[in-house]
Amino acid sequence: VPGQAGAHSLVGHQGRVVAAFRSAYTFGGITIPLDYVRYTGPNDLDSTGEYAEIGEENTSRIAFLASQSADELLVMKESGGAYMVRGDLNNPTIQRLPYLESTYGVAVQPASTPLGLVYATRNGIFLWAGGDTTEKLSTQVEGFFFRHEQDTTNEVYTGNRGRMDYWHPWVCVPNNY
Repeated sequence: VPGQAGAHSLVGHQGRVVAAFRSAYTFGGITIPLDYVRYTGPNDLDSTGEYAEIGEENTSRIAFLASQSADELLVMKESGGAYMVRGDLNNPTIQRLPYLESTYGVAVQPASTPLGLVYATRNGIFLWAGGDTTEKLSTQVEGFFFRHEQDTTNEVYTGNRGRMDYWHPWVCVPNNY
């Protein structure tokens, strides 16, 4: 894959390690961003793995990967919603989910809960319970309240800088919330 950089999101899925990468290629003097996932063979961490482009029509970066079951891998984008990858990664069925709240640059690992997947965006904390939409959980707190960086002049928020977790009955988010 041309212009390959390091993985920015990792998840275990179907006995494999799945990693999200951001790359770019130049065509006719125009640089075109490319997101893809690379994955190992089932129960074979030594394999170099295969790769697949997910949502190539949406050029925003993959924000995170979340394995929902042995059959479902959620690929959340920074804008334009998400993609649900179903079936074997070598021959998947990919469904676009444009109405899921995107992260808009926030890179925080989500938390699986009994109610669904809880994840962070610049607009707050959201719940995805399957289906085509999300629900805002942080209705009493405005926007990016869990941001732990003191310098708010820099709008770039990259890397997996935080992690959410489920601790019955709470969901813990970065910055001591």
